[in-house]
Amino acid sequence: PAEEEIDDNGRIYWRVNADDFQKLYKSSDDSANADDYRNSYKSSDGEASARNTAQQDTAVDHNQPYSMYAFLNEYERWVYDTIYPALSSATPTLSVDTNIEKDALMTAISAVRYDHPEFVWMNEGYHRTVYPNYEEIDFSYNALADDHERYQQEFYQKAEQILSVARKKRTKLEQEKYIYEYLIAERLYEIYDLAGSAYAALVLGSAKCEGFALAFHYLLKQLDIPSYYVTGENHAWLVVNMDGSWYAVDPT
Repeated sequence: PAEEEIDDNGRIYWRVNADDFQKLYKSSDDSANADDYRNSYKSSDGEASARNTAQQDTAVDHNQPYSMYAFLNEYERWVYDTIYPALSSATPTLSVDTNIEKDALMTAISAVRYDHPEFVWMNEGYHRTVYPNYEEIDFSYNALADDHERYQQEFYQKAEQILSVARKKRTKLEQEKYIYEYLIAERLYEIYDLAGSAYAALVLGSAKCEGFALAFHYLLKQLDIPSYYVTGENHAWLVVNMDGSWYAVDPT
């Protein structure tokens, strides 16, 4: 349920009830079937090995606000923690000493990407080879993975140029409007290999809806403006919280 509103500049927003919004994203039971998942898909030794690897290598901030991680069940969080070190470093293949449930793997990959638009090399696909006691996961990356540190630095530099202006605005609403209007005025809609990345939206100056939404999401996070990345009907946009109300905002 959402209520349409139009601001002074003729932009259309949708006011979403906070409780209804939580229901859209929250699983019916965060811990439902978590034990069953673990018992069905991995051995106790495999779980311990993968957990130890995640604890040693990952830099996941489990307390970051408004993350998709918060909406995962216990098993999906374990998968997120397990794959995060590889995804954050553009590692092409990860060997895991267990067999991961495929739906949970796809959910976790998407959650990492939505939580971290700065991983500009990430796609959401993967290929895996499953063996009796372990599996190898080949992650899908775009061409930026070949020199990911350089491209990520270029992304950070461009983002900071935009944020340095936004931070001078007096209110969160003015900051959000500046970012939104920058994206729609200065960027072009275009479909090509990198168009789904935040890098394309900020550095290359053109992207498709996915890239714009991820870039918008990243910039708002740096300004401590609550937002979530949303997809549906072959489109992507954000819901943004202003003064306690959630609004759908489309930067494409």
